[in-house]
Amino acid sequence: MTEIAAWPTAGEGYRLLLVHIGQFFRLAAGWIACLLGCAFAKMLPLPTAMLALLDVTTLVVAAIAAASFCVSWYRAILEDETSPGRIPMTLGPRELRFLGHQTAIMLVPGLPAVLLALLIGADRWWNAAFAVFHGAPAEPLTLLRLAGGLIVLVPMCIAGLVISPRLMLVLPLVATDEPGPLLAAVWQIGKGNTMALFKGWLGSILPPVLLWALLWFELAGAVGPIAMPAVEVAGDLFFFIALAASTGFFSFAYAQLAEGSRARESVPRFAMPAE
Repeated sequence: MTEIAAWPTAGEGYRLLLVHIGQFFRLAAGWIACLLGCAFAKMLPLPTAMLALLDVTTLVVAAIAAASFCVSWYRAILEDETSPGRIPMTLGPRELRFLGHQTAIMLVPGLPAVLLALLIGADRWWNAAFAVFHGAPAEPLTLLRLAGGLIVLVPMCIAGLVISPRLMLVLPLVATDEPGPLLAAVWQIGKGNTMALFKGWLGSILPPVLLWALLWFELAGAVGPIAMPAVEVAGDLFFFIALAASTGFFSFAYAQLAEGSRARESVPRFAMPAE
């Protein structure tokens, strides 16, 4: 059984990003412009309902952008399919299939997280459970319901977050048009590497996320007409950097796990170190 090296493999994702930074911007530029358009629209004096609709639209555009960009980046890494001189913004059957798998994997930790958020926000239950401290009669059933929900949902959130990177091994296969059901196959391939995949995935996404958080804190109190657009531009850029790094990580991780020591010999030219 092959064991991947989490941190060096995550580093490969960043190496590819630096070596092919021009290709990265070609693939990301159009979608970044779309997301910025949504951000500027939300700055207009619109009714609350329209702003809520724009929030939903932004999430949909971000999901589509992530799928389209990741498919292109996977295909560049795994099949040397590059697009010099143009800004591709494709959304066809391949991207929709990728988006479906991506969404399903996100639901593994996402669904219990949403349920946990709803439980934490259930003010009426919490008030009833702890009203005894204010002289009201105790409601042990409500307290038991809250405790039971936390005991079930918190481990489910953690487990879902840890195992979802193992499921993400399916994404390079979907991006390269592998047919048939794939999740069971990649789950078996990732056996024994669950924590390594989780750590490598974190190593791919945390640097841009942390840099974005630091920049946001610096710009949050800024004033002037360019403050908010600057925050949005930085956020979109770091979002695509995290996508590119994690895409590179899962490309190399799958190659190692599927082909073992022979994987490096069959990596396309795009993924090889610069001469």
